[in-house]
Amino acid sequence: MLLFILILRNIADCDIQSAFYFQNMVFIMRNICLFTIVYVSAAYDVKRYIVPGGLIISGMILGTVNVVIQCFTFGLLSGLRYLISALLVCSILFFVAVICKGSLGGGDIKLVSVMCLFVGLRRTLICILLACVIGILIFGFAAIIKKTIRKIPFVPAIMLSIWYILCIDTDIMQLYNM
Repeated sequence: MLLFILILRNIADCDIQSAFYFQNMVFIMRNICLFTIVYVSAAYDVKRYIVPGGLIISGMILGTVNVVIQCFTFGLLSGLRYLISALLVCSILFFVAVICKGSLGGGDIKLVSVMCLFVGLRRTLICILLACVIGILIFGFAAIIKKTIRKIPFVPAIMLSIWYILCIDTDIMQLYNM
């Protein structure tokens, strides 16, 4: 259902003639691929507290395809920005996970780097911020319901934040650019 909303939102933003151009279709397919990977990862994370490696690998492959398309469409620097951003975000989150033991899992870090391959550094940073706020809210509700909490799945918070960024991000992105 959300994928169809995503497609309709992207097509509605374009006029009928430009909706079928290559860049718009790549944009729509990129969003569908990213949201599918994050949605399945969230469902798996809720049940087993782990992000499947196969999804991460397929996300890395599709993200690399996105980087190559960005290189051919908008130039080499545009595509390399996505790749360098993913490496930077992955390195910083790994450093945070090592310092704060048990704060982030390896699957969460790899999933955020996959997300960075798809949407770039700026939107990834906003997604991380939103995911942290959503994660705190989830932890608060879980603490009210249960007295002892050992861990909570973080990927559903990432999923909600990426859904927000892909579907409703115009206002927050305009505030960010000011």
